[in-house]
Amino acid sequence: MKHYLAIVTVGLMSAAACAPAPAELSVSDRQVLHDEVAEQLDSFWQVWSEADFDRGMALYDDHLDFSFVSEGAMWRSRGAVDSAFRPAFANVQRQELTFDETHIAVLGPGLAYSAQRGTASETLADGTTMPTRTVAFTLVWVRSNGEWKVRFAHHSEP
Repeated sequence: MKHYLAIVTVGLMSAAACAPAPAELSVSDRQVLHDEVAEQLDSFWQVWSEADFDRGMALYDDHLDFSFVSEGAMWRSRGAVDSAFRPAFANVQRQELTFDETHIAVLGPGLAYSAQRGTASETLADGTTMPTRTVAFTLVWVRSNGEWKVRFAHHSEP
């Protein structure tokens, strides 16, 4: 059995070594992808500012590897995030989201991440405005069926 595993391991390593290296993106291609993700990020926050829960959830990738992490909790599917957050959003009329720092990194032709720090506050259906708090978000973006979607999300309130 050990001999068989060694042969398989060597074979896989040899195949990987012979595979062509992924092509580096040109500066202009990288900028185009950066701008696409930046545009999608702006749309993402516009939808969430409007507290449009269904449209917001549609921007998350419904993929086996999806996960959302927030304040020590983790959800491993879009459906689980929906179940966890939909009840709280039923009473939200609008969100004020302001970001003072944003970083977008393109990692490949269909992969990027955004990291942001800013503030958030909600206006409830009865007109009550919740206190403003500091927030941080990291989103991993993948191009799925021609659209940029969030595959991984991390939210914290430091």
